[in-house]
Amino acid sequence: MLLREWLLKEEKAKVGRPKLANEAEIKKSYILIASSLLICVVMLLTFVSILKDMTPFEYINSIVGIKLDGIVENKDGFIVSSRYNQKGNYILKIKASDTVKSYSGSYNYTTYYLKNNNWVEFETKQIPKDKDSFEIEFESLKNENRTWKIKLQIINSSGTNKSYAPSSWQFVDANKMEDKYAYKVFTVKGYYSPVPLDESKETMKSKDKINISTSKNDPRTLVLDAFDYTYDVCVTYTDTSGKKTNISNKKGITGKSNYTIPNFKQSVKVTVKVWINSLSKKELESKKLSTWTLEEDKNKKSYITVTYILKPEESYRN
Repeated sequence: MLLREWLLKEEKAKVGRPKLANEAEIKKSYILIASSLLICVVMLLTFVSILKDMTPFEYINSIVGIKLDGIVENKDGFIVSSRYNQKGNYILKIKASDTVKSYSGSYNYTTYYLKNNNWVEFETKQIPKDKDSFEIEFESLKNENRTWKIKLQIINSSGTNKSYAPSSWQFVDANKMEDKYAYKVFTVKGYYSPVPLDESKETMKSKDKINISTSKNDPRTLVLDAFDYTYDVCVTYTDTSGKKTNISNKKGITGKSNYTIPNFKQSVKVTVKVWINSLSKKELESKKLSTWTLEEDKNKKSYITVTYILKPEESYRN
């Protein structure tokens, strides 16, 4: 506030012969110009980042990465850059160099993922020869890293004796053009959720079970889905000192409900309890997942409960 007042301070014009600006006024002008330029740069960077579905920091890193890669890129091959988008998915951008374009061929890629030590074919796609660049998106999985392999080929071309593999990729040479290809094996990191992977898989298989889920971008908000049942819910968290705090104690809820857990420097234990008064003890047990337990409160009313360990935000944002 003091800086703003100093920059915008108005002084009365003196009558008489005009004098040259003093050093303080010149310094003020420089600061105003620099501040204006900085604001313009930040606004432009933010605008471009939004268009590219990236954060400003990711966009800066992508620019720096491309320039650094240019030092060691195979000039006769494809040029590749990679990043994670705002959805948490892995993006592989592949661009044809001038040498690759001179072959006048089409491009073909096939992706595989590793399952039980075997490669499973996921997708095969042909890219028209008039398309200089294209992007491939690999979805990140909840609490699970996945290993991928991509095979890249030039097809319908007169042929080449040079390797067209991008930097850090491998190239398989062959006598026939259709048998040559470049490939790379890489891992796409999963996104964090306090809900265990086995529980999430069981939820997908058992559509009628009461369950909790989180989103990619907000693992601290638990989404409870009890379908059309009217239920009571109690959500608490316990910190490392053993202190228990009540987040919610609601009654008569129907459908989905959300509960956000505050961020702490250490992990906390989160417990969710659900009562459905319209269901008998046996019926309630049939609606719970295997990771949940059936218990009774002090009034002998049955409820189902589950506990999660929620990590601090700084541990999964990196």
